[in-house]
Amino acid sequence: MFASSHIDAAQACQENGQVLHFTSAVDFGQAGVSPNAIAVSSYINTREPLTCGNGNVSTSSIWVMLAAGLTTQDGGMFAQSGYLKWAGGFVKFSEWGQNINNVDPPQLYGAPTPGNHSYQVRYSPGKHRVNMWIDLVRVDETPFDAALPPPDGWGAQPWSRQYLAETHDLGDDIPGTNGDRAIFSAMQYQSCGGCNWVPPAGIPTQKGGPRYHRRRVDDSTLQVWTDPLQ
Repeated sequence: MFASSHIDAAQACQENGQVLHFTSAVDFGQAGVSPNAIAVSSYINTREPLTCGNGNVSTSSIWVMLAAGLTTQDGGMFAQSGYLKWAGGFVKFSEWGQNINNVDPPQLYGAPTPGNHSYQVRYSPGKHRVNMWIDLVRVDETPFDAALPPPDGWGAQPWSRQYLAETHDLGDDIPGTNGDRAIFSAMQYQSCGGCNWVPPAGIPTQKGGPRYHRRRVDDSTLQVWTDPLQ
């Protein structure tokens, strides 16, 4: 499905720039406070959002991310996998950035099917690469070692654990409605190559935009949705 007009939109488009709006569970990787994290993972159910048709500015995505310190996607040091609604359709995707000057364009993998699907980002200490996975299939890999100091890599841990739904226009909906929410389930992270996967207990949740909402059900489950739709 394409978001090429205002007909399918919940609200009129409001912005012309790449402003980030979101609802999420994010730990921004504070040294001495946050645990080390080399991998993040979650199941996410497929809920196609409505977008307002503001060209390529209209994007609505939901994903898991491993990122460097206080930076987010806009900081240029990250790797993520999830699904995305944009002017070109509704697709699964992965994306990574080495630094603000080297961000790889999103790689697209076709429309997500109904049901729950696994999305994962994992740094391999043995291979010195960050791998992005969808449904336990490796779909993408960084060509650099994220553990190297910037600008060659992301630098020292702790890296940021992020589970997030995102738009760039407040006229766009994030996935999920109040009656049919998008759900991060079996949320986990890994703190070292041989460590067990564990839930991100205590990870802060936050929101941006009055129509975007979140509810943490437990340490491994986060619901997100848009309300009102119009």
